[in-house]
Amino acid sequence: MPSEKVTRILRKRGLSETDIAALSETQAWDHVYATEPPKRVKGLDVCFTGFTDAEKSELTDLAKGAGLSVVTKVTVACFMLCAGATAGAKKLKDAAAQGVRIVTRDQLEEFIHTGEVS
Repeated sequence: MPSEKVTRILRKRGLSETDIAALSETQAWDHVYATEPPKRVKGLDVCFTGFTDAEKSELTDLAKGAGLSVVTKVTVACFMLCAGATAGAKKLKDAAAQGVRIVTRDQLEEFIHTGEVS
């Protein structure tokens, strides 16, 4: 039986309890990564700070490919700020003041693949 986390994801993707129970942990995660992420990701704004130009370009492509809108400034409409190793203090402060979720690159990738942020 797969772990609770992957089981929750598979339920959201429409698998039955019987189908989920028949999978090993590895098979369950393989299924998650082989299927489309939830559509609720589309249209949400994400902003990046603290990444090299190459990293930011890669992350921008990843985010846009998942249907996220990439913005350059943190606003109250921004869903999340993805912060790298050299994150700007002003963007972090603005995000915190406006209640914007601050995530790492790994958390952004998890969100894109699963629709959840840990």
